[in-house]
Amino acid sequence: MTAHPSDIPGEVVVTAQPESSVALTRQRFEMTTRSQESIDFVSAIWDRLDQRPWAPPSLQGTMMYPGYDGGQEWGGSAFDPATNRLIVNSSEIGAILQLYEVPAGFSARAVYAEHCGTCHGADRAGNAVGPSLIDVGERLTGGEINDVVRNGRGRMTGFDHLDEIEIRAAIRYIRNPEEEEDLPPSTEVDYAFGGYTWLRDQDGLPGNRTPWGTLTSVDLATGDFDWQVPFGDYPQTVGQGLGSESYGGPVVTASGLIFIAATPDRKIRAHDTRDGAALWQADLPAAGFSTPAVYAVDGRQFVVIAAGGGRMGPPSGSEYIAFALPESQD
Repeated sequence: MTAHPSDIPGEVVVTAQPESSVALTRQRFEMTTRSQESIDFVSAIWDRLDQRPWAPPSLQGTMMYPGYDGGQEWGGSAFDPATNRLIVNSSEIGAILQLYEVPAGFSARAVYAEHCGTCHGADRAGNAVGPSLIDVGERLTGGEINDVVRNGRGRMTGFDHLDEIEIRAAIRYIRNPEEEEDLPPSTEVDYAFGGYTWLRDQDGLPGNRTPWGTLTSVDLATGDFDWQVPFGDYPQTVGQGLGSESYGGPVVTASGLIFIAATPDRKIRAHDTRDGAALWQADLPAAGFSTPAVYAVDGRQFVVIAAGGGRMGPPSGSEYIAFALPESQD
């Protein structure tokens, strides 16, 4: 496919982009059909984006589909040697590739001084208006600091009037002022990536049509699909079979089972390698955004998953959860 030129000064794009003959997800964005409210909400964002396939990053925002993390995720896939099939979980959610202009003279220290220094002091030591920020990293996690800066807390209003580059600069300075002190202000106009932004509706669900996640069996001899089924749920769509993002991969057993967690509904599941049918599921204390391990002890087989959570809202955890069939009574 022919690539599109960039509007960013000095940026040169490749002349063409290759496309795979096997696509495990849709390659073009299709608008959500959840409700008219969702359509209106997503359309207001989508309409301003550069929607051309393989369009380069832009100041207006460029549509990416299926997004930063795939399609296929970092957890990888599972190979079934008995059938020469590849089992792959995929996510389908659109992303926004947004650039921001960084003006000459920009620095994180200056952003902090202008927008935070009045209440928290130029030296971050606090004053009669706002508390000290010197040890804020010991009191709040990085995610909590990010949330307070963006949305506010108590008497403090959020910084939604700032652009993304300014917000991120303020957060950097609050967390690591020593590192930012040594960086001189910029001397010329530059451009910066605006962070990982997803195209979601008013409820935080993907702005594209379902399924939002799939599990697929691929015949490696032909590239054809034996089957593809919706995979996973979001906490607010549990039981609806709409699919979800997934972070972590599957494992396949010789008995024809696929074990996989990876979804934000905090479940681990077993599927049938023959048709993808869901055979079993269990709740986890936190989402298993990892790939299960399968092992045996004294002839008894175990499946273990790291239930760490830590993204997309559900709680974090620090447990390994192991499953096994009941011990034989013989």
